[in-house]
Amino acid sequence: MKPKVFIATPIPPEVERYIGEHCRSVKWEGEHPISREDLLKMLAENSDIEGLMLKAHKIDRDMLALVPNLKVICNESVGYDNFDIELMKEKGIVGTHTPSVLDETVADTTFALMFAA
Repeated sequence: MKPKVFIATPIPPEVERYIGEHCRSVKWEGEHPISREDLLKMLAENSDIEGLMLKAHKIDRDMLALVPNLKVICNESVGYDNFDIELMKEKGIVGTHTPSVLDETVADTTFALMFAA
């Protein structure tokens, strides 16, 4: 059986297709970014997930207690300061992030500000 992934953040269609080829997935379909309350509710309803894709939510004991089979968390942000690293190590959960995702945007903004000055 394919592993189950919960996608709690918008992702490009090609990424969603790729995930669909290899995993079963549940996706947040709300009009706004998922709140912590809604995220915890969705995790409780999908406690069998093994993968979680999200953006900037605190990964803590309360959250991880809801998903005992979780193996990987993909954090769509530059840092990982929202991870409880020690707890994730204890539970054997791998955490990833997107370290270079804003490089071009920051460079473009810097040049625009220099030109504006």
